[in-house]
Amino acid sequence: MPQFYQIYVILQGLNSLKEHSSYPESSLVLQNHYFSYLLYLSLDLIKWMLYNNCMDAFTALADPTRRNIIEMIASRGELSATDISDNFLISPPAISQHLKVLREVKLVRMEKRAQQRIYSIDTNGIAEMTEWLEQMRRMWMERFHALDDYLKEQKSKTSKDKILKQVQNDRTKKEN
Repeated sequence: MPQFYQIYVILQGLNSLKEHSSYPESSLVLQNHYFSYLLYLSLDLIKWMLYNNCMDAFTALADPTRRNIIEMIASRGELSATDISDNFLISPPAISQHLKVLREVKLVRMEKRAQQRIYSIDTNGIAEMTEWLEQMRRMWMERFHALDDYLKEQKSKTSKDKILKQVQNDRTKKEN
């Protein structure tokens, strides 16, 4: 959230700079430069919001290419970016973007060796995901157990009610 505030402050500063500047309003070059800068800043903000800050490990793994990359690295150990991109039909820069996302959400680690970038699984990131999944599993298991207990209780109540009704029916038949 602080980054959003920083960008907001920058945009407000640019607006006030334009409003209070001594540049003549007729200067189209300066106005176009100002609006171009705002446009690029806005586009960067949108890209940042969509691809970086809002991206968590589960969102990153929603993409099938990224899942395939993770599976490939997990099964083969360490792989270079070239080895990874050779297994896909998409361009190496696109694979590079996928690897960047996986690095940012801490699912893979990158190590520079000479001219190569070697990727491996980041066990800390996987451990965080596993821990969260385990918490969710425990929570849902508790809820399912509570539901089971409730259903058993309801079943026993209905069977007791059936028995009581049967006894009452038998009594009324005997009396008649």
